[in-house]
Amino acid sequence: MRLWQAPVGPILDGPLAILPLAPLADHSAIGLSAVGKKIGERLREADFATGDQLVTMISVFMKLRYNDMTTLELINSIPDIEEYPGFKQFLDRGRKEGRVEGRVEGRVEGRVEGSTNEARSILLRQGTKKFGTPTPAQESAVTQLTDLARLEALSEKLLDVDTWDELLKTG
Repeated sequence: MRLWQAPVGPILDGPLAILPLAPLADHSAIGLSAVGKKIGERLREADFATGDQLVTMISVFMKLRYNDMTTLELINSIPDIEEYPGFKQFLDRGRKEGRVEGRVEGRVEGRVEGSTNEARSILLRQGTKKFGTPTPAQESAVTQLTDLARLEALSEKLLDVDTWDELLKTG
């Protein structure tokens, strides 16, 4: 059995050392935010240094398997995660890279790209809320969109369809 096929319950309830594997296990029965909440509860059992190491491992494992949106969904569901230095380090690094990238790309291009990234992010968040987590192919289809007008049209179409496939169908 592969880790992503294993039920998440025994991992969440098991030793703290295996807790970072929980988001990688099959969480379809309870949802990713429930996994995050349980992780938050379990982190309270650890001393601060151990909790920080666990949070760092969770962040790394999430980045290996999931996109930024899914990683952010889990991270946001863990209570008090912002208190851990390992998590702060990831945030600071992302902010620094964003500032540098914005300066290099220039103001106008940065605004357009930023708007496109924001539109993709919103579409993925709202679609996930309405339809559930997208398949890797569906997520890839959204993340590859670069036309802001198309993204805006899809955000309106989202109100009228019932599945990811209907949303992403061209025509």
